[in-house]
Amino acid sequence: MPALNNIRHESFVRAYLKCGVGADAYQQAYPRAARSTAGRNSWILLNRHAKVRNRLTELRTEVLKKSDITLDRVLTDLEHAFNLAEAQERPADMIKAAMAQAKLAGLLKDHVEQTHVLDSAQSPEEILAIVAAEYGPEVSQALANAFGMDWDKSSD
Repeated sequence: MPALNNIRHESFVRAYLKCGVGADAYQQAYPRAARSTAGRNSWILLNRHAKVRNRLTELRTEVLKKSDITLDRVLTDLEHAFNLAEAQERPADMIKAAMAQAKLAGLLKDHVEQTHVLDSAQSPEEILAIVAAEYGPEVSQALANAFGMDWDKSSD
């Protein structure tokens, strides 16, 4: 794909590729733009203009090819770092290298969503029955009393 016809769009893409901050790249391409609108306008360029997005992808691919950065290479480099840290008996560095490898491989997630058996309960009685089964009838009776409910613990 050749350079974009809109010179400012091309300038924006190249600036964004260098700095990675949309508002900064936008202000480099549009020097008279107010900082307050630069962030929003850069978002519009990156998300609503397919030509800008495609050009950015193309230039990123070229940069990666030139620098020979691939997932395999990064994982190999991290493996080397792990081995070096192991040889030097530096457990903290070993852990850092292992964690980085696991993240890249998709084995670690930054956010884990947790659910509980209570999430499926539909009524207060179901909740009290689950609490009785998991923590004992005394706890479920105390919970029922705390909420002013009349609940017979023998009904579970």
